[in-house]
Amino acid sequence: MNVVLCYMRLLNQALWKTQRLTDLPASLEDWQELIRYSQRQGTEALIYNELLKTQVPEEIKQFMKQHCLSTMMAQKTQLAIMAKTVGALKDGGVDSVILKGFGLAQLYPLPYLRRWGDLDIYVGPEQYHRAAPILRDTFPEAIHHDEEWEELKHYCFVFPDGNVIEMHRRALVFNSRADEKYYYPIEKQAMQEAKQLPECHLTVEGKEVIIPEPKFNMFFVFMHAWEHFYEQGAGFKQMADVALLCRHLQQVEGMEAYLEKHLKALHLMEAWQMVGYFLHKALGIQPSEWWLYSNSKHIERLGEQFTEKILSEGLWRPYTSDGKTRDERREEIKKMNVLARKWMTLKGRIMDAKRMYRYAPQYTRHHLWGGIEKGIMRTIHRSQMIDF
Repeated sequence: MNVVLCYMRLLNQALWKTQRLTDLPASLEDWQELIRYSQRQGTEALIYNELLKTQVPEEIKQFMKQHCLSTMMAQKTQLAIMAKTVGALKDGGVDSVILKGFGLAQLYPLPYLRRWGDLDIYVGPEQYHRAAPILRDTFPEAIHHDEEWEELKHYCFVFPDGNVIEMHRRALVFNSRADEKYYYPIEKQAMQEAKQLPECHLTVEGKEVIIPEPKFNMFFVFMHAWEHFYEQGAGFKQMADVALLCRHLQQVEGMEAYLEKHLKALHLMEAWQMVGYFLHKALGIQPSEWWLYSNSKHIERLGEQFTEKILSEGLWRPYTSDGKTRDERREEIKKMNVLARKWMTLKGRIMDAKRMYRYAPQYTRHHLWGGIEKGIMRTIHRSQMIDF
């Protein structure tokens, strides 16, 4: 059987309640391959839940049930951490906004089956140094850095059970200083507006939490998925978030003009339209639903290449050509002298650009030159390599 096609039909069934799949795997090997593919795409619980409505072989039924249960329990723990985090910050006079996570899980037909990663909470640069000690005192069991680096977009707290809080100075970062100068006022305004909008206020575990302003949220969730794809690989997990948010925000006024202005300014229009092509082909988003949709031959060609990459790779992008992870490579670079480090970083940026050029050439060229500019400026100012 075609495992990929079966998976896609099951995921659409989980997201949109489409007609139930009847063409199930014929052998235990096919069932196991479907399980592996669901893991590759980061949507295991969503798929397993749909499969458990069918005649699942006894050899794997209990495994699927246990995974769904563990996903539900993990989310319960994360919700409790989120409520405690938001409450502690509020008591300390710090306003916060929840990024991704719960704000997206609530859009799913069964929110507790969306796999969560880290808890991403935005406090902004103005509150960053006030918020860090509050969370250090609130979660003394968590591992964290001793220094609150201004250069990083977030400050991490890692718990003994593996849960992580990422406290964000910035929701997004860019290589280009011009992009940063353009983008940061947009982010700041959106976070301030969210605090005034009733639709951005939700209740979790008895605590009020705030999610981003809708137009910015659509832009941010798209950018998060795109960064995932560019940097480490993206799967249907990220794409499902984008698709659900897109449908949820269809009636928001001014969305198309907002997106057009900012996507063009940040060289992201080509990538946006390519993602729209994928969502239409794989997740049932109609062209009329995806603002600024393009059916040009250029976007179709890029979209086909992008689709093939997501389908074949998902979240399991291979390591570097020598088999080393990014962290292992970073540890090697830290031991080099400054010029050797700069040369290795430049080679890495060029290699990334070569890989990504076939998917979004406009953004890739801009991203590469921004990275080169950033490296030159860090060299001039003798910026220290940050240990994170």
